[in-house]
Amino acid sequence: MEKLQLFIVLLGGYNKGDLLESHNLFIVVGEDLESMKAQMKVSWPAATHLDAYMI
Repeated sequence: MEKLQLFIVLLGGYNKGDLLESHNLFIVVGEDLESMKAQMKVSWPAATHLDAYMI
């Protein structure tokens, strides 16, 4: 089992009907960033891209 880490992730993207790009900050705990991807997508279902992250 890997050690759990705290991630701070800034996602950017367009929600349906948006004219401008929106951003959302997620603070999540997990083993790696890839394992948190589905959880963040459920919370913010925009067409997203990763702007920044910090461990």
